[in-house]
Amino acid sequence: MIKNKIVVVEDEAELRNTLVDILTLHKFHVEAAANGQEGLNLIRRVMPDLVVSDVMMPVKDGFDLVRELKMDENTELIPVIFLTASVTPATKLSGLEFGADDYITKPFLMDELILKCKNLISTREKLLQKMYTTPEQIVTETEGTRFLKKLKKVVETELGNPDLSMADIAEALHMSTSGLQKKIKSTTNKSVSQFVREYRLKRSRDLIIMNYGNLSEIAEKTGFRSLSYFTTSFKSYFGESPSHVG
Repeated sequence: MIKNKIVVVEDEAELRNTLVDILTLHKFHVEAAANGQEGLNLIRRVMPDLVVSDVMMPVKDGFDLVRELKMDENTELIPVIFLTASVTPATKLSGLEFGADDYITKPFLMDELILKCKNLISTREKLLQKMYTTPEQIVTETEGTRFLKKLKKVVETELGNPDLSMADIAEALHMSTSGLQKKIKSTTNKSVSQFVREYRLKRSRDLIIMNYGNLSEIAEKTGFRSLSYFTTSFKSYFGESPSHVG
């Protein structure tokens, strides 16, 4: 019998070892990493059926981990369960926006984790089976998502650059500016500038939740020229001041 593979990404050694032991007892093949970067490298190497990851970790946190997984067409369908000490609405929304499939709040029942693992793996297997039986449908469904992944990767790479222009993005994607405008409009119903602005704001909220730094540092990290403009834009988009997020 082929065992389903799970990668556990958790910086706390005792919990990491416990998760490995429990999941192994339930007939999963389990490998583990101590931070998000190690986890990303391990996931790309073993291509597991599921990832169980902490949110707050050194080197690369859970948000960055899931973001990179979902931007890569080779790993985009691997489900991810986040483990977190607390789930605020802002934290949960950030994770779900970038592709987390479920949350479990620490401390948690192992039976709950096992059940969620089995359910998500089963759902993934059914999706893969459908893809193999109806490939022509999948091509149509993923054309837009592939474009968005490439677009997000460009914006993420230039996140701290306030001078990022539509021409820069078009060049990075090997498109004309008019072609880029049409593609973003048809895929997201947004303009290029609106898409970039919203992406910056969502990333800034992630960084606030992760206590990346003070608001001035976060504004600079996400490409806003001034704290006042950042604060005004954030409040206009999310309906609350960035100082109230947490």
